[in-house]
Parts: sequence; C-alpha cells; structure tokens
Amino acid sequence: MMKTKFITFILIVVSGIFVKVNAQDTIKRNKSNYTSQAELDRIAVYKTPEYEGGQQALYNDIGTLFNTHGAPVGTYKIYITFTIEKDGTISDVVAKTDPGYGMGDEAIRVMNNLPKKFSPGENKLGDILRVGLALPITINIEKPTEKKD
Repeated sequence: MMKTKFITFILIVVSGIFVKVNAQDTIKRNKSNYTSQAELDRIAVYKTPEYEGGQQALYNDIGTLFNTHGAPVGTYKIYITFTIEKDGTISDVVAKTDPGYGMGDEAIRVMNNLPKKFSPGENKLGDILRVGLALPITINIEKPTEKKD
C-alpha cells in the first residue's frame, strides 16, 4: 500500500486582493496632516499592485513552491508583509506570525522566489509607487490516506 500525503494550500486574502499596509485608511485618519487634495492624490495608492496572471496564479505559484518540511497534520497560519517595488519586484518580506516547523522562513523563501512579478502600484496622477502589502496564508496538512493497489 502506498501512502499519499495531501497538502491543501488555502490563501485567504483579506479585503479583496490584499490589505494595503500604507493604504488610504491611514491617509483618511491623518487627513489633517496634509495640506491639499493634490498632496493626497500624490501619496495615496489608487491602483493596487497585481500579480502577473492574477490572484489564482499567485495561489498556484505559492502552492507549488511551498514545502512543509514534514510538519505534522494540522492547520497553520502565516501572516506575511512585503513591499512591491516600482519595477514590480518583491522586497522586505517579513513573516509577522510563524507557527513553527520552519514555515515562516519557508513563506519568506517562497515570496522571494516567485517566478512572476507584480504590476506596480500607482497614485491618482499615474505615478508609480512602492506599495506595502500583507498576505495571510493558511496551510492545511491532512492525514495521509492509504491508496489501495
């Protein structure tokens, strides 16, 4: 009998595609600190970065690259933050939560090795911006099932 291990990757994306770390909510709370609407239009993220191929392609690439390193059966949540640079590359990847078993480091490795780039963020004026994003990743490791020959 051959045992098969099923690993299900579920990427839960908050607020549509991503949570904007330096998003418009922060700007709205601090609106009194800015002198004009033009200043807000210059610094606010108007177009959020998007992974080449879309959200499903991002899920597929993370799922393909992620190695659980023999972690036991269970559900593990990793919350990562990162920056999309003006050229669409990823930098400053940090695992804010790490359930152990090397999963935080693995999430950082996977994000730094994604095969595709993101489209850069833009402000209302069309200027390219660096944008901070956050991504929660949930990994379900299921009990191996026996396959009958």
